[in-house]
Amino acid sequence: MAVNPPPPAADCAAMVRLKYRLGNEPLQATPEIPMLHGSRLSLAKTLANNRSYFHLLPSFKELGEELGQEKSLAGDGLENTRTLLNDMRVTGKLFDLLLLVPKQVLEAMVLGTVAYDHANGLVGYDRKGPGVYVFGISIESRGGKFLTKAEMDKFIDNFESYVEGARHFHGVQSVLWPPQRLAKFAAVVKEVDRQFSGLKDPPGPRFFSRGSGYSAYNIFLDSMRDRRNALERLDPTGSVQSIQSPLYVGCSNELETRIAAYDPKHNDSGFGSANNLYALTMSLLSYQGLVPKVHVVAAIRAIEQGTLDSAEILIAGLARSYPRFGGFNACEAGIINQKSFDENFWTNQGIYVTLTMPFSMYNVELCNNAAQLINDIDTALETVQNASQEIQRLMSKVDEDVKELVSAGTELQAALVEAEAVATKRVAALNKETGRNQRICSLLQQLTEHLKGRLAKERSPSLIEDTKLDGKNVDESDDEMEDSHSSYCPSSDSDVELEH
Repeated sequence: MAVNPPPPAADCAAMVRLKYRLGNEPLQATPEIPMLHGSRLSLAKTLANNRSYFHLLPSFKELGEELGQEKSLAGDGLENTRTLLNDMRVTGKLFDLLLLVPKQVLEAMVLGTVAYDHANGLVGYDRKGPGVYVFGISIESRGGKFLTKAEMDKFIDNFESYVEGARHFHGVQSVLWPPQRLAKFAAVVKEVDRQFSGLKDPPGPRFFSRGSGYSAYNIFLDSMRDRRNALERLDPTGSVQSIQSPLYVGCSNELETRIAAYDPKHNDSGFGSANNLYALTMSLLSYQGLVPKVHVVAAIRAIEQGTLDSAEILIAGLARSYPRFGGFNACEAGIINQKSFDENFWTNQGIYVTLTMPFSMYNVELCNNAAQLINDIDTALETVQNASQEIQRLMSKVDEDVKELVSAGTELQAALVEAEAVATKRVAALNKETGRNQRICSLLQQLTEHLKGRLAKERSPSLIEDTKLDGKNVDESDDEMEDSHSSYCPSSDSDVELEH
């Protein structure tokens, strides 16, 4: 069976996941994805971290408890859904089905961005044979985006008017409205019913029969109010177009035929047997002056007899496609009489899913990629550790060099202090020696003056005459004077005596 492989799937809600994966900001509600909490947030975080499907199982109990509080049109809780989800967590009964869901489709369902991602390249299985589908809605020419806060306000007001007008028409209203309000409700019902029908004067409410349960509409309306309030809190400007929209999940023995029924442009009867909440929403958007568009993706192709109902329960739970969570599934999923096919059919289905489409092998590839990524991380960590050790070694060497420089500086400073002390002593000694020499010179000068005075006296005329009379000549007298002078000249051995 030759089947062309699908084009590469676009990354689901790439902006949100990329920010979370890069660590720039935590995965949390934004104006684009306002409803992100509880099990939806837990599942989204697991998928954003590129974990395998096995790591989703701890969140299934939380999801099952949340869904167990949901009420269908008949007023029953989704007990089958909760039981199966908890059973999956314990025994893995639905895990084989979970492995068949394309990763990008699963991410889109969990985040509620099926319409946006489909408009930007999301691809599921082809629409041949039995399987489970999921769809969301967007506004034409917005690239898969849904409503702003201001548009949501108008949608809620029109929704309330339609429901009250339909209840009054069938005589089941619980409030006595004044005539002018009832006239407004009736006008809204008539105009909404004209959308996608070609009827000029619809006979009565198309999407609300006398026996319709009020609870599902009321619960859906409450969820729309919650979405509006979240948008108001996250986007005070009211101008951001969200990429999250209500979802619907269904299953069929023939996907292609069933999926076509949800597109009002390709259905002569408007919406045919399509879900009333979905059909009413599309008509209200059209009445509001917008052009709604449906985006359908085949999430699972059945490969075994008797698994279609379980697969629908699984996908509806993961997509949170019930009114309480802003979805269109008013009744619990899984109520279907699956058509019987022969063994050759299921064999071909299994070959198609396993060999032609890569989705069933996604977790194997993911584990291999994760192992390679872990190996790359280990290698990078080893490189970082080696670099860290080298840096530590260099830092230690720098510390040692600094210590040596500090030690050398200390020794140099001590040597300088010692040299300064020696120089100070030498200067003091030199100053002392200089003072001593100055005193010696002063004494010598005084002695010289004394001798000069004495010599002058001895050379006076009376002394000369007496000398001649004594028969002595001048030369002899000079010699005697020299001898006398020499007897007063101090020697080096008499320095101390001269000082005294």
